[in-house]
Amino acid sequence: METLNNISKIIVFLSTTFILGQEMDVEGALRVTGGINAEGQPITNVGDPQNPSDAATMSSVETIVNNMPGLGGMTPERIYRKQFLGSGTYSPTYTVPAGKIWKVVGGPSEGGLLLYLSNDYYMYLINGGDVGGEAYFLPGDAFFFGDWAGVRALVNIFEYSIQSSGTEQGLDYVEP
Repeated sequence: METLNNISKIIVFLSTTFILGQEMDVEGALRVTGGINAEGQPITNVGDPQNPSDAATMSSVETIVNNMPGLGGMTPERIYRKQFLGSGTYSPTYTVPAGKIWKVVGGPSEGGLLLYLSNDYYMYLINGGDVGGEAYFLPGDAFFFGDWAGVRALVNIFEYSIQSSGTEQGLDYVEP
């Protein structure tokens, strides 16, 4: 009788192990305490992210990048860098070549950096030490920088090729 009881326990134990060892489907939210190690295992059937903390597939990230405003999805042909060391002077004038557009991005700084377009208009590319803004320049646009004495700043210029450019309804445009 005791042998039969032990065999029954073994059968129940093996059945339970077999049942729990299979894949599980979960309806609703699954909460896991502790960690999950999926190292070396492919993770499939991940949906598109809905919240900032959601996991994302590479295709979701590529879709987001390719649909970004600005130059999302385009790869720059060149990246220029200009460092300002607080001379209190103006930079040389830079002119965007034909068939190109430039995205000028202000980086880390100590102080403010002005960007002048054709001697008439200016903007703070970097203001008060914040990581700065960005500006886009079309073929033929000329601009220069003015730094205050003591300002240390870094500017990156991303150069992209375009197919054409022109003017329509009084607005300049480019076709990437």
